[in-house]
Amino acid sequence: MGNHVSEISKQIDGLKFNLSRNAMYNAAREGWYASLHKLVMFTSAFSGTGAAVTVLGEWNSVISVFFGLFVAFATTSDLVFNLSGNARLHNGLRQRYFSLLAELESSEIDQELLKSINDRLYRIYGEEPPTMRALDAMMWNQARLSLYEDVNDADLISLKWNEKFFCQLWAFHHQRFHEGSKQ
Repeated sequence: MGNHVSEISKQIDGLKFNLSRNAMYNAAREGWYASLHKLVMFTSAFSGTGAAVTVLGEWNSVISVFFGLFVAFATTSDLVFNLSGNARLHNGLRQRYFSLLAELESSEIDQELLKSINDRLYRIYGEEPPTMRALDAMMWNQARLSLYEDVNDADLISLKWNEKFFCQLWAFHHQRFHEGSKQ
């Protein structure tokens, strides 16, 4: 009986960790895309206003062309990279992870519930866009720090400055991230 309870406790702990890490990851991706979208919209609106003023002849033609090209570049980038759509996608994924976490916290836990939550977790994994691995490693650390007491540096993944700085832009697919690694 004691081993069965211990095994269920390990499974619950693992699920809480993975659900929390994935919710944090998708919250970070959502925030990134939403912020970029707002920045592009602001700069496009501002530059568009500047272009309108130059059309009226208050500035020279070089500035007018610059503002016009900038608006075209910024809005095309927003459309091509679907910034607001990606923000909504990650918002939905985050909500689904938190929903599973809430179900895990509020239900009578047995093997059937754990199996059901794992099944739905794997289905969400299949719907996720490719993982930004450095960001995922950062969220792994954040989940460790938020869920467990007495976490030391050996329990965390060490990342280089460029991995932290470019975590939202570069996938780092060929980089290996290991717990307690000093890079």
